[in-house]
Amino acid sequence: MNNKELEAKVRKKEATGFVSRRIFAYRTIAFHLVKLLVKTPVKPNQITVLEILLFLTSVALVGTGRHKYMIIGAVIGVICVYLDYIDGSLARAKGVTSRLGNALDSASCYLEYILIP
Repeated sequence: MNNKELEAKVRKKEATGFVSRRIFAYRTIAFHLVKLLVKTPVKPNQITVLEILLFLTSVALVGTGRHKYMIIGAVIGVICVYLDYIDGSLARAKGVTSRLGNALDSASCYLEYILIP
């Protein structure tokens, strides 16, 4: 699969609107990481589980109230956003979808909506 074909699969659901997610370069960076991961045995579900674990770690660090840990937690939170884009892009690139993957991705989104506020 060449770069154009991979890009067409990965960028299928591009965000639009005034504040597009492209402004923050999430999709662009995720695309380049997916190019590296598409030929490996790494599965999108594994990335989603890693994202959930890192997100819970991030929330725990931010919740300590100590400045140093809060900064580390915030950085891990940003990494979680990238992982969210990577798992979806990797699933589209590999053409792999599953009920488990959908449930895990939904669970990670719900956790973020519940725990961030």
